Amino acid sequence: MMKYLLIMEYDGSEFYGYQKQKGLRTIEGQLELALEKLTKKKIMTYGAGRTDKGVHAMGQVVHFTAEIQITPYRLIAGLNHFLPDDIQIIHCEEASAFFHARFHAKEKSYKYFLYNDYFMPPTLRKYRGHRNYPLDMEAMERASRYLMGDHDFRAFTQDLPPDENTHRILNDIKIQKIDHDIVFTFRGRSFLKNMIRIIVGSLIDVGRGKHPPEWILEVLESKDREKAGMTVEPGGLYLWDIRY
Repeated sequence: MMKYLLIMEYDGSEFYGYQKQKGLRTIEGQLELALEKLTKKKIMTYGAGRTDKGVHAMGQVVHFTAEIQITPYRLIAGLNHFLPDDIQIIHCEEASAFFHARFHAKEKSYKYFLYNDYFMPPTLRKYRGHRNYPLDMEAMERASRYLMGDHDFRAFTQDLPPDENTHRILNDIKIQKIDHDIVFTFRGRSFLKNMIRIIVGSLIDVGRGKHPPEWILEVLESKDREKAGMTVEPGGLYLWDIRY
C-alpha cells in the first residue's frame, strides 16, 4: 500500500463545494472519479479542509492510500488528464504511512479579495467580493485585532447545533490595499462554517462607518449571529495554503 499527498488548485465557481454530495458536482467527487479512471480502482481521498460552494483554492492538500505503484510525476500527469479544467494537481509526493491531510495540519491560510471601486470588471465577478463605497482601512484593522487569539466565534458562524464547539484560535489577520483590491488574510488551525465570510462582512460594516471598531468585541461577546454583519459573496474566498 502506498500513501500519496496531493496539492490542488481549483476554481470553485461551478462546484457545490469540496465535499461529495450525491448528484452534485463537487471537488472531492471529481478527484475520486479521476483516480478511479486512472487506477481502475475506487479510492477514498481525505482533504485538509472543506470549502463551500463557489470558494476557490490555491493550496488544498489531500491524501489517499492505494495499492498502486506509480511515480508522483506520472500520478500528476494522469490525474490532470482525467480532471476537468477547473481542477489541477500542482504537486504530488509519497507520504508517511502516518500522515493525515486534515489532522496533521498546523495552520491554514485563507485570503478574501474584495474589489473596492465603483465598477468591478465582469471578468472578476466569480473571483472577488465587491463593495463600491469607500472603506476605512485603519478602522477595519483596529476592529480585526479584537478577533485575534482564542475566542468563542459562535456569532460568526451559522447552521451549527447549540452544543457544537465554536471556540477557535485566530493566529493572525492582515488587511492590505493592493490596487483596487482589499485583501483580508486569515491564519489559524481551523475555521467554522462561513466564519471568514461573516467576519469580512462585519469588518466591512466597520469600514463603512456603520459601527465603531469596538463593536466587533460586542459581537464576539454576544455569541449571537444576528448581531454580526452579512455573509459576503463566496467568490472572493480562497484557501491559500496549509502548513504542516
